[in-house]
Amino acid sequence: MNLSSLFHCLTLSFTVALAATGCGESTPLSAERSADLPARSPAATPLADLSDPSALGDEDFEALRQRRGDFVAALLTYRPVIGRDRAAHFTQPAWSEPDAAPVIFHLLRDASVPEAERAALAQRLRTNKGDWTGAALALFQRESSEQVRAALIASLAHAEAPAIAQASVLGLADPSPMVRDWATFGASRVLANHPDAPGAATLVDALIAGADDDDDQVRAGTFRALGFAQDPKALDSLVVGLRDRHASVRLSALTAIRAIAPTRAVTLAEAAGLADDEDARVVRAFERLDRE
Repeated sequence: MNLSSLFHCLTLSFTVALAATGCGESTPLSAERSADLPARSPAATPLADLSDPSALGDEDFEALRQRRGDFVAALLTYRPVIGRDRAAHFTQPAWSEPDAAPVIFHLLRDASVPEAERAALAQRLRTNKGDWTGAALALFQRESSEQVRAALIASLAHAEAPAIAQASVLGLADPSPMVRDWATFGASRVLANHPDAPGAATLVDALIAGADDDDDQVRAGTFRALGFAQDPKALDSLVVGLRDRHASVRLSALTAIRAIAPTRAVTLAEAAGLADDEDARVVRAFERLDRE
């Protein structure tokens, strides 16, 4: 297993689960994913101008160092610990302080910091109480490391709904399946809980456009998110998903069709041969449809 695949497995194992239900027998995201959600602020976080390099926080870092030099110096000396998942984690509580955000971005932009440490810092953003969303979006679009981009999208999946939608659209276009997978998770969170959020319609279009993704886990996540969207224009893609070579994708497609077109679900599933599917989970899901 290569480094990116290992990181993919490890990160998906300890982060936050979907806040909505209704995924049928599709492979669930880890139940531990909801354990460390930060409190949501009452207003949506404004997004930074992504064309402005100052959005990355350099000026904020220098101002902070002048104002709280001891605090900054302490953060710069902290080292991560290796968890039981063999991944690096910054566990010090100070990283959650709003003033820690400029330090995190300063380190994220430092090419001399090891990639695993930068990824761990990007993951700590989700617990930071500062205004970090715009800088994270800007950095994501400039970041070359797959691990760091995945960690940024994972943290952005816990921001306010408009930022999650924007981040998910960006993530769905990423060359890394690990990043795209996290983008489908963010998309599900937005569409399940805030379907009318700014950017949600654009996000649905991006999900439909990527419904034929090369990665089976991304396809399953895409169909799951489309089920939460309940947008009829996704139906054609979902019908194709019923014949996918992976059972988890077929299950996600079937669950989404049940949400979008419940009166047609049995007919479409029968036409796709799900009554005699090779996977027992798919057959059980079909049988439940037939009894509804």
